[in-house]
Amino acid sequence: MAQSFAFGIAGQVLEKLGNVAYEGICSAWGVRKEFEKLKDTLAAIRAVVLDAEQQQARSQELSLWLQRFKDACYDVEDLIDEFEIQALRRQVLERRSTGRKVRHFFSGSNPLAFRFRMGCKIKKANEMLNEIAANKAKFHLTEKHETNVIHRERETYSFVKTSSIIGRDEAKQHLQNFLMNPTDGEDIPVLPIVGIGGIGKTTLAQLVFNEESVKSHFELRTW
Repeated sequence: MAQSFAFGIAGQVLEKLGNVAYEGICSAWGVRKEFEKLKDTLAAIRAVVLDAEQQQARSQELSLWLQRFKDACYDVEDLIDEFEIQALRRQVLERRSTGRKVRHFFSGSNPLAFRFRMGCKIKKANEMLNEIAANKAKFHLTEKHETNVIHRERETYSFVKTSSIIGRDEAKQHLQNFLMNPTDGEDIPVLPIVGIGGIGKTTLAQLVFNEESVKSHFELRTW
């Protein structure tokens, strides 16, 4: 069963926060308590995200709330990445001479400066998630899990207004060649068009489906 977008993002971030690789980072920088707060708040919001994504079409305010949550997830992920990068720098630093260590300590990337800067970022992320968590009450959302949520497929139609489509000729021709001239004469049971939402996968399929050469090549076409 496919995950919802925000639900999946939050799951990835929670996995990173709970990853064993970051346990050492939490101890080294003294941020375990702050990270636990992030984790708990993130998990509490994620519990109602599936319900929110099902209802967002009815409420612009709810849709904006979901977008804020996704943005917050990305911010937390960036935080984790910064700590990981700093941990790698620390490993390199340990191989340097004592003199270089001293100069590094007084540079802009020294441990105290990094801890202060990241402390401010973690505090800001926690505040943002706390605000998002507090605002979810107004939408009366219920907790749902992937196992008890039915995801309905988005209904589409084969019709497409070709005059409004620009710049897809090369991709369309590439797909036509695949369908009409399969490699080594083998039939193609499935030809997937992969990409993130909104880049025009359905439109591309519609263009190929309605191409005259495709119509004449296949005896039966079904949308």
